[in-house]
Amino acid sequence: MIGNSAGVFFQSLETLLTASANRRLARCVAGGWGTSAVAWLRVCACLVLSLWGAEVRCADNVPPARSEYEIKAAFLFKFALFSEWPTAAFAASNTPVKIGILGRDPFGERLELVLRDKTIRQHPLEFVRFTRVEEALAAKCHLLFIGRSEQVRLREILNALGSSPILTVGDTAGYADSGVMINLLLLEQTVRFEINEKAVTGSGLRVSSQLLDLAVTVKSRISPDGP
Repeated sequence: MIGNSAGVFFQSLETLLTASANRRLARCVAGGWGTSAVAWLRVCACLVLSLWGAEVRCADNVPPARSEYEIKAAFLFKFALFSEWPTAAFAASNTPVKIGILGRDPFGERLELVLRDKTIRQHPLEFVRFTRVEEALAAKCHLLFIGRSEQVRLREILNALGSSPILTVGDTAGYADSGVMINLLLLEQTVRFEINEKAVTGSGLRVSSQLLDLAVTVKSRISPDGP
């Protein structure tokens, strides 16, 4: 378990936002307060309030502490929310966004609970488990969490995915350097993440510039402001 109360979760989010906010603030002050500043404040509010809503029941009642993988499940949803797929990745306007796990599932029921009854730009969310990367390709998965059990086959998996518009996510040291697009990290009991921007753009995907700013590191970043 991470921390002793929900407060630790918000400290994690606060830590994650602070460094990014300082960079944004400096740019906004230098360039004048405009749409960039408004957009950044909006996304911060969205992240905090949406995650808060899942955590807080009553100001007088302390909710149970959230586990590492409850927090990581919430991050997976946010990664999907702040990503954009090519139009061809969806057969129709109501085609589900398929979020899958390849290999051993560390989430249990946590990810399914986070995704339940949620939508992304009118697309319902569908949770799928895979044992082989070919299954994810055949199912036209949109976001694929690659478990630690697949580390020895990671190169084979990424080669099979090629330039398919599948947002790959992991939580294993070295995954981002190897070509996984987003890798979750646990730094001093705080969940953070790194992004391989080159891998993202090479698959025809786009992630929000605000999401890039929240990353602890960005591999092969294209420009200071992101896409």
